[in-house]
Amino acid sequence: MLFYNEDWVHFIMTRYNSGIEVTEQILKDYIYSLKGTQITDFAMNVNGTISTAPSEVFETFADKYLATKENGVEVDFKNTFAQVAYNLICEKKIDMYKIWIDALKEIGINPWISIRINDCHGNCEKTEIRKSSFVEANPDLHLAAYRNGTGYFDKCLDYSNEKVINRMLKYIEEMLNRYDVYGLELDMMRDFVLTKPGFEQDINKFLSDVINVKKKFEDKYNHKIKLMLLLPSSPNLCLEKGVNPIDYADEIDNVVIIARWQTTDTDMPIELWKQLLRGTDINLGCGQQIFTRPYFAHKPAITSVKMAFGQAMANLSRGCDFVYLYNYMDMVEYETGLETFSYGESIRNDENRHFLLGNIGKTETLIKQERSHVVTYADFTNCSLTASSVLPLEFTGKTGFKTVKIPVGKIPKNAKVKLILGVKSEEKLTASDFEIYANSAACAYLETTRINEMIYENDCYVFDISKNLADIIYAEIRTKKAALVEYVMIDVIPE
Repeated sequence: MLFYNEDWVHFIMTRYNSGIEVTEQILKDYIYSLKGTQITDFAMNVNGTISTAPSEVFETFADKYLATKENGVEVDFKNTFAQVAYNLICEKKIDMYKIWIDALKEIGINPWISIRINDCHGNCEKTEIRKSSFVEANPDLHLAAYRNGTGYFDKCLDYSNEKVINRMLKYIEEMLNRYDVYGLELDMMRDFVLTKPGFEQDINKFLSDVINVKKKFEDKYNHKIKLMLLLPSSPNLCLEKGVNPIDYADEIDNVVIIARWQTTDTDMPIELWKQLLRGTDINLGCGQQIFTRPYFAHKPAITSVKMAFGQAMANLSRGCDFVYLYNYMDMVEYETGLETFSYGESIRNDENRHFLLGNIGKTETLIKQERSHVVTYADFTNCSLTASSVLPLEFTGKTGFKTVKIPVGKIPKNAKVKLILGVKSEEKLTASDFEIYANSAACAYLETTRINEMIYENDCYVFDISKNLADIIYAEIRTKKAALVEYVMIDVIPE
């Protein structure tokens, strides 16, 4: 399986920014462009705190378009992508998602509705196009309603509150009543802040109620509606926040573990998740985010095609059941903020994206591709947005060896395998300044080079890995002079 997620603003925003009038044919053509790829399942995210789909429960972007005042502040969203939503919903009477669902079924891709549980885009602003006026108007429903909210997530809604639960249940019911879909996705990573502290177990009432709503529509449509959860990669964090998929093993079909946003996590605890899910019929998907960066303080870069192939091959080789692509959408050059991160090898380049979607979902096609395996970090942990990361590695000249784990997956026979270290140092290093081992075998120095500056801007030192190859490479690194190893990557180049 290969899952593809389309978020709730990307399509209407990029088409507005590019001056494309959205018609029924334009909507169909977007889906038809996926024909012949390896995509099996398409998750259509219909909401943040605003609904892109027509709704009587949530404020919509069409409502935003008409708004002149919001929470006592004068607003004007007419010259924004809300115009596209208004034209579709109110003027043309076109339901974007119905057209997509029909087109997906026509070309043999399973349509899913994806619900973001606690999206916080714009929460720090009093008014913002992606933020519902409901959030600002209901401070008693915020996670931090019991204190003065100061943090990024404090205005997220509290799912230990019956009003919050019932409102979202009504919205989910409205969406399932409107759309006959193959599956329902609960995107809990947007955002995995669900209840006020001390009330974590209350999220189970919401999950149980969602399952009951889903069953009602299975009766209506006379077919099973699959259920999928998007979760952080840490099982401990899931349990601490009250979410245990095993408790719903008879109802949950898929669990996807994924980084939140700032990077793709290239070393998720896949083996542990497979052990935890053993004895159930739950499939494990590994999510891939748009950004790849080695540690929080380092600049982000949009994932390259080779990096995306590397992430997928490593995850499938370690036992995940399917690949899940998040934010791998088209037209980056028309998406505010992301265009500055674009470069030739990026996954959001249209030509690259089509090639990627035709090869990333199966090991038999991945094995033929050049791929890169980058050391990154998990960007969401128990009590903070950022986690401790392996990188950077600081060496003083007297520092001993430091070990880095790099999952790479299956390596084809006779492939060239190279270890690439991005290093910042006051004094340029030479081959004799390094001691490098990979899976207990010494690595020969090959060259000093530069890679794409969008990815890493300092010197990179390249070493040959030819012995003791395995699905996971443990690199032992030491420099004899003061240096900061900021970037660690393994390239696999088939014969």
